[in-house]
Amino acid sequence: MSGECSKCNEHTLECMCKPYSRRQENGWIRTKDILPCVGTRVLFCCEQEVDIGYFFEELGWKFLDGGDWFEIKNPVTHWMPLPEPPAEFVEE
Repeated sequence: MSGECSKCNEHTLECMCKPYSRRQENGWIRTKDILPCVGTRVLFCCEQEVDIGYFFEELGWKFLDGGDWFEIKNPVTHWMPLPEPPAEFVEE
């Protein structure tokens, strides 16, 4: 199945808006199975360290600190979408 994602308009088979059929029980997704949508903020794991970052097709994995972009040096092995904010902070 190919085409453009109706949620994020990404034209990729690895779009994170698609169902996560390969998600592990704990919510982590292996990067060799599926990559997040480009520029989407996600949790990532590399060498047992967990942080928040972004994936860019041309640039790879990056994180933002104090307004500056930094490259993630170690291989990112897993990622997961950020959770929804608590209900009391969601506008209705």
